[in-house]
Amino acid sequence: MNAFPINIPSLRERPEDIILLAEYFLLKLSPNKKITFDKGAKQFLQNYSFPGNIRELRNMMDRAILLCDSQVISMHHLTSDEIFPQESTQQSPSKYFRGDILPLEELEQMYLQWAVSESNGSKRDLAEKLGLTPRTLYRKLKEIKSQVEE
Repeated sequence: MNAFPINIPSLRERPEDIILLAEYFLLKLSPNKKITFDKGAKQFLQNYSFPGNIRELRNMMDRAILLCDSQVISMHHLTSDEIFPQESTQQSPSKYFRGDILPLEELEQMYLQWAVSESNGSKRDLAEKLGLTPRTLYRKLKEIKSQVEE
């Protein structure tokens, strides 16, 4: 019964559709809550390779809705140990990103948002772990917050 085959490219082959599909899933999974993505989350979605294809995107949106306390989904709501396993620190980043080279400032913002979400201690302790002064960490977090609010 292959009279008229339809070839649908995988999600990683059509990155321009990822945000549209993610917004569709947000609307479908949480119709009463107006949820949006911050810049870091959009960048992450467009650069992630989605080895699980559309099901992985849907599951990621489901998890993000559950984890998000506000109306804005950040990158740390999208990531999990399945995406970034703890033992993978020595592996190539190309496993997680499509190969697009991101500006270092954007990667730093994404990493800092993740680090804040993972830290259970004070910002002073986090700054020490990151090798920053507390003042520098507060300044960087303030910059990220102002960009999200724009």
